[in-house]
Amino acid sequence: MAPTAVRVIKKEDYDGILVKNYKLDTVKTFCLVGERCDPDTILWIHNHFPNVLINDTWWQTETGWPICANLLNLKDFGTVFPTLPGSVTRPVPGY
Repeated sequence: MAPTAVRVIKKEDYDGILVKNYKLDTVKTFCLVGERCDPDTILWIHNHFPNVLINDTWWQTETGWPICANLLNLKDFGTVFPTLPGSVTRPVPGY
């Protein structure tokens, strides 16, 4: 999803009260695309979805491929490279 969509939800439900009305335990990953996500929005996701893997990427429609991303570990598909909120970490191999 686009970080802008998360920011709209965050603006309307900053404390996560409405989020609690939904069964969201099957959500495993937030893949953020379109533009880099700001640190405050990353922290909001982490606070309200503590068990969700956040994969922030720099992926534009024009490229058709992520340029930078917090890539999943290809050996176990459950971990990502260490990152700072708002950082899209490393260049994607092959781009």
